[in-house]
Amino acid sequence: MEDKFSRRIQKTINIFCWVPLLLGTVGYMIEGNDFLHSLYSTICLYFMNPINSDENLLIILTKFLTVIVAGNIILTILFAALSVTSHFITNRFKDSTAIYTDNEFGSIILDKFKHSYIVKIDDTSKKPHRFSSKGAKRHIFVFDNDNKCINEFKRYESYLTDKNVYLLLNNVDSFLIHSQTESSIKRNCKLQVVNFQELLARDFWCTRIKEIFEDRNKNFKKLGDENKKYNIAICGYGSIGNAILRYAILNNLYDVNQNFVYHVWGCSLYKKKFIYNVFNKSKDIGSKDEAFVYDDDYLECVDKLMDMDIVICTEEQNSLELVKRMLFLRKQNKLPRIYYYSKSDNSFSDIYVDENIKPFGRPDSILNEHTVIDDSLYKCAKYISYDYHSYHEWETKKKESNRDMPPYQKYIENMINENNLDKHIIDHWEGVGEEDKKDRAFSQGSDIARADHLLIEKTIRNKKNIIDDMDNPSNATKELWALEHIRWCRYLILNGYTYGEKDPANKTHNCLIEFSKLSKNYQRLDGYQSKCIESMIDKEVCKKMKYYNLL
Repeated sequence: MEDKFSRRIQKTINIFCWVPLLLGTVGYMIEGNDFLHSLYSTICLYFMNPINSDENLLIILTKFLTVIVAGNIILTILFAALSVTSHFITNRFKDSTAIYTDNEFGSIILDKFKHSYIVKIDDTSKKPHRFSSKGAKRHIFVFDNDNKCINEFKRYESYLTDKNVYLLLNNVDSFLIHSQTESSIKRNCKLQVVNFQELLARDFWCTRIKEIFEDRNKNFKKLGDENKKYNIAICGYGSIGNAILRYAILNNLYDVNQNFVYHVWGCSLYKKKFIYNVFNKSKDIGSKDEAFVYDDDYLECVDKLMDMDIVICTEEQNSLELVKRMLFLRKQNKLPRIYYYSKSDNSFSDIYVDENIKPFGRPDSILNEHTVIDDSLYKCAKYISYDYHSYHEWETKKKESNRDMPPYQKYIENMINENNLDKHIIDHWEGVGEEDKKDRAFSQGSDIARADHLLIEKTIRNKKNIIDDMDNPSNATKELWALEHIRWCRYLILNGYTYGEKDPANKTHNCLIEFSKLSKNYQRLDGYQSKCIESMIDKEVCKKMKYYNLL
């Protein structure tokens, strides 16, 4: 609104600047001057340099108006010069960021990023106004409408060669966009697509890791039953509820024998079938987690919610009513952990003093450099992918070679100069090969999902003091491999895969079986292989753990 108002004022002033020229010319002609002399005398007034001493009402009014117009011109030039200078200076920094936006998210990102500015988008122009953003090192596109976000990116695409570009989408799957725009995007810039709902879900569950560990230790071991059911209620299954459950399916893996039970309210018939299908197929790969979907209104099922370990209300408009009803039924101060979605600063914990009632989902707490430009997550994914494919390559050469191959650790060291390791890894991530392009986005999604789970895996390693030995793995190490296998299988199941001969075109895979039924070589693939890559992964995971206060 402010931009439209300021443009309207500027437009009015631009029209108004011609009024003194007309009045002055007429005024001087009334005094007997010819047209050209009158026009020249009026123009001189704009520069506050009168050359004619004639006076009348029109000339006096012209002198007054030209001062206003001249002042406006000077200020406009001054502000333009300051803007260009400011952008020039900002663009000198390594973290300079141009933000293209039409919503509040852009302003939030602006406040969170140190050297950043918003690029004004002119919908009427066929060409983008790029003078201010051309030199920025990073470019973030965030719009209310995903189609507009992608279209605006395409308008600027030719100016973003070798730049770091981030598309923040609301609904479009962040991995589908890679394959759909492969030819027009990857060749020009370093693109990273993120989905706000995914960021919200990641932030929610990563900040809960320590709490879930504490709950399991406190409630389960006290009863002597580590496999006791852990009940999680998701009230409301819109885009936020869907993102939270999807992320939980992929990452809430703490133990091979765990039994997390998800209770979901607010599903359509299609989503209900999809959820049951995912959990039923997961049983075939050794997962004991369950899901129940209810047709009732969750506000009428408060007594059932009181038996949960975690209650997540994803519908902002019903949060207050749900909290009130649960507090009313509370007995002996027993209350499950209640998390309610809220975009604002409103906090029920200020009204109802209870440490178990907490808000989540505020954009200003989610959108920052760590989440939007999450280098550590993507670095881990790249390292995992490179290690996996390098091990496959080593295995193939070992089978085909008539001579003895060096051990894998030595093979990596001989093949790669460590100074160029990052370049090799990036080249592998961005260009696996022509035949793999169709499946690259899918495999990258799996690697990113695994990188997400490393926070939990690292926490388990720290608590159990697990040290890997790939040649002689301990039972604890094998359990971590089994967890990774379940996660990998769930990723395939979520994307429509079923058991069968390996065929990506038909979405079938022969490894969608229990971990114990895999060969030893396939079991090894669920763990780290190279020590040098493992140390790099560990370094990036520690950054994420520090951010989420898990160390």
